[in-house]
Amino acid sequence: MEGRKHRDVGKSTSSRLAYDILLFRISGDNLAVHSSIFQPLSIAHLVPCPLCSTSYEPQVRRQDLRGRALGHLSEGPPTSLSDFLSPRNLKSSSWANPSGKYNIAIILSAEWMIPVTLYRLCQHMNETEILDGINVQGRTVRLDRRDQIFALKAVTFLRGDARSEMLEFLCTPFEIYNTPQISGCRNGAICSFSRLQMHAIADGWRRTDRGHHMPFTIWTSDDFDDFGKKVKIVCSMCLAAMKKAHMRALQQLWDQLPGFCGLSGWTDLRQKKLEAVNPIKAKMLASL
Repeated sequence: MEGRKHRDVGKSTSSRLAYDILLFRISGDNLAVHSSIFQPLSIAHLVPCPLCSTSYEPQVRRQDLRGRALGHLSEGPPTSLSDFLSPRNLKSSSWANPSGKYNIAIILSAEWMIPVTLYRLCQHMNETEILDGINVQGRTVRLDRRDQIFALKAVTFLRGDARSEMLEFLCTPFEIYNTPQISGCRNGAICSFSRLQMHAIADGWRRTDRGHHMPFTIWTSDDFDDFGKKVKIVCSMCLAAMKKAHMRALQQLWDQLPGFCGLSGWTDLRQKKLEAVNPIKAKMLASL
């Protein structure tokens, strides 16, 4: 799918400076997860910030302020699959108001934040919330029309084809005429039948468990541990092959996310993040 065209707003010197100052204060939102001493403003206050004006400050100080603010905000959306799948990230409570975070990423042109913020938006918001917005401390935060359309397309893809494809490792390859398709399979039809049973069970989770309605969480490592509790256990060869196939599916979807958003790959996005958050380090690495 062709990615959406990201808007570019708030470019005047005064409005961007005011925005960056408030952004730095609000960027503590991600740090507050680790310590209660951070008391950031509500993220809802970001919406009118680009329209603000303020006095001038030295450019160097502004760049430093912006870099630190972006650094704080960038602690939220991971840029690697391993970080995304970490228990700390999957269980994080810092994803309230995902549409607000997505708006921030768009306004700041923080491209490295967009794929995961879009995914989280699709995870935590239903279609009505995407269209009508959500209430955050008395203020309605919503996407613009283009982002609404793009988010609805993303919901259809992530909760549909992407989620279904993530479970393909459970039913392919399968046994045909008593010939095990996984090399070294010890149980033949028993393993194949168990995997097909598990596929049917997992496919039903999306209708009964909201935590399983997205592709990256429809099946986790814990589900491999519980496999034998739900159906007959498969042999060690099939289990190893399934784990490898599942990891390939995870990596394939992860690699697709930037392109789905109309962005370059993760390597380039991580470089852009480094240049924005720590330009001095980026220049040093570039000179090596």
